[in-house]
Amino acid sequence: MNKIAPLLGPLRASAVVVGSEEDRAKRDYTLNMSKRALIDLCQQEASKFLVAGRYELAIPGAIQAISFLKDIHG
Repeated sequence: MNKIAPLLGPLRASAVVVGSEEDRAKRDYTLNMSKRALIDLCQQEASKFLVAGRYELAIPGAIQAISFLKDIHG
C-alpha cells in the first residue's frame, strides 16, 4: 500500500475545469508518468508472485498493468 498510494494521488485528483494549455499539458504529463510508474509497479509485483508460484495473486497486478497500458497506448 505504501508503494502505490503516492502514485494514485494524481489519478484520483479532480481535473481543473478551466486551465491554460500549459496547465492541461502539465496535468497530462503528470497523469502519464503516474500511470507508467504504476505499470512498472504492477508488473514487478505480478512477476514476484509468479516466481513465488502464487499465480492467483499475480493476476490482479497483471490486469491492472494491462488496464493502464490501454489508457496510455489506446
